Amino acid sequence: KFAGPAASVRLVVPPPPICRAVSCDVRVDEREAAEMLGAFRLSDALYAAEHDFSRVTPSMLGDYLYCPALLWAQARLGLKVMTARGLVAAAVGRILHERYEGWATRHDNVLAEYRVEVEGFVGVIDLVVDTGSALVPVELKTSPVPREAHARQLQAYAWLINAGHGYLVYRSRVERVERDGSVLGLIRAARAAMESPEPPRPARDCARCAFREACELAGMPVPRVATLDEWLEGARRAGVEHEGGSVELY
Repeated sequence: KFAGPAASVRLVVPPPPICRAVSCDVRVDEREAAEMLGAFRLSDALYAAEHDFSRVTPSMLGDYLYCPALLWAQARLGLKVMTARGLVAAAVGRILHERYEGWATRHDNVLAEYRVEVEGFVGVIDLVVDTGSALVPVELKTSPVPREAHARQLQAYAWLINAGHGYLVYRSRVERVERDGSVLGLIRAARAAMESPEPPRPARDCARCAFREACELAGMPVPRVATLDEWLEGARRAGVEHEGGSVELY
């Protein structure tokens, strides 16, 4: 049921960008972000928070598109892994989500945190707008995650509620995304990666990946970049000289 103020005020789509509707002045430090998200130090470079990977959610599609092996590792650990920068961005995003959702739900045709489940695939849509003729999913995005992940997540939500399109609302722009049935194949691929007994083929250069330690903790063998001393020693033994560069050790 859509609820709102006594006076009928309807939100017209497309909705406005985040910073046009609410203040985007947010300052959160690393400690505050960790406390807000219930995260803890996994290593010197990474934070982690407990996460349920028993079912595929649209937000997991972003991890799959980044690297199937990372999604596999997180599922094995039962942890959502973040860099310090990602942790702070997620905390800022949560605050801006709350502000914008508070503004949006003053309209009587908007519902926030709309939960829907179909065939074991579950999602929580930031906002759903009832235009009178259709339900339109709206996703709020404040992080620097690649846009493909945003669009595919929204397409999954559109499929879940049988919508023809939806809107990605960023800080300063809004983008319309059409429904695309090919997202079902992506959902199945993500599920297969999570359930695989062996890690999927990485889509990134593991030796230089910021999340490599998570994969190592999950039992996945990954190469590492040699330290400067190791590289110099290897070069000395090989009788070669080289300025810069790196050597991968397996």
